[in-house]
Amino acid sequence: DGDTQSAISDLDSAIEYEKDALLPYILESQILLDQDNKGAALDILKQGLSNYDDDNFQLNYLAGMIAYDMGVYGEALEYFKTALSNVSINPIE
Repeated sequence: DGDTQSAISDLDSAIEYEKDALLPYILESQILLDQDNKGAALDILKQGLSNYDDDNFQLNYLAGMIAYDMGVYGEALEYFKTALSNVSINPIE
């Protein structure tokens, strides 16, 4: 219904209730990116890496993309390295 603040609040509740669910972290980070709030989006992904799985490909890749876009290249590189280390296909392909 266009009430993004309510959606963020619901996602925060979902994260609090079930810290090891992947989707709420991804959805909330996307909403925050849509609001051009890259810092908060990166914080949510960091929270997901801490609570869900610090080796998760999706969380690391998204965090890397945001950090890169923010100009934090060293941090972005670490996220990308972790994401690639968890890909089951040949990373060169």
